[in-house]
Amino acid sequence: MSINITNPREQAYIAIEGSAKKANINYIENGKRINSFLKDMRSHRLFSHPVFEALRSGKFDKKSLQELHLDYRMIVKQFTDLILITQFKTRELSQLSDELFMQTRFLITLNIFDELGFWPGEKEYLGNPYLSHFLLFDEVINDLGIEENEKVKFKNSIEAKHLYEYLENSMDNLHALLVYLIITEEGAMYYSPAMRESAKQYGVDVSKGYYNVHGDTEDAMTEGEDDLHQDDIVRIMQLILTEENYLNFLSLSKNICDLWADFWDAQYNRIS
Repeated sequence: MSINITNPREQAYIAIEGSAKKANINYIENGKRINSFLKDMRSHRLFSHPVFEALRSGKFDKKSLQELHLDYRMIVKQFTDLILITQFKTRELSQLSDELFMQTRFLITLNIFDELGFWPGEKEYLGNPYLSHFLLFDEVINDLGIEENEKVKFKNSIEAKHLYEYLENSMDNLHALLVYLIITEEGAMYYSPAMRESAKQYGVDVSKGYYNVHGDTEDAMTEGEDDLHQDDIVRIMQLILTEENYLNFLSLSKNICDLWADFWDAQYNRIS
């Protein structure tokens, strides 16, 4: 058979939808449900938090912005584990279909490549571990004038610890991992422009590095693809959403949105 290797994301979407149909999964209907959920989710206070305007308008002094980044650093580092474990946990989809077992892993790999610092090339993979998102974030930390010993001595906020620990305790729960990814990608699209402006105020070159690779594909100021990453996770969620687990899905979503909002409360309180 002829196999198209151009536009791998689109090929994965086509393959997953076809396999879902063969497995009698309510894939299209689940997609409508999740899109409706996304609209409702955006009305959560997480996505209208006053910290956004405070960051965008330069109300954070340098010390407060340094502390915000140090508090956030633990979450950025954990994100790498989270997406790798999510790929592993898609082994559960083998109960639905061997094709879906591999197609979903293929799709998540596109996110992992981006997270770990790979770039597309013509005849080989391009990339460097120093382009991984966590190490790019550490470059922002350095550019903000934070010394290595300050990273070690920093005490994370209670709110950051609660968010971190919630995810540490959810690493064996595919539903929770997918919901967290969907919400966190939305958060990256919402908060990154404001954080970028605030970092720029203190000399961080945001034309490259961490803030250049975060945002959505419609943001001409960045090369971010967080909207595509979110779309990828939504496609996987469409495979495992059922009437029986939908209420649990909503409960997980509320918990994670609340934890993220609490995290931003802690950051806003630095300037209040």
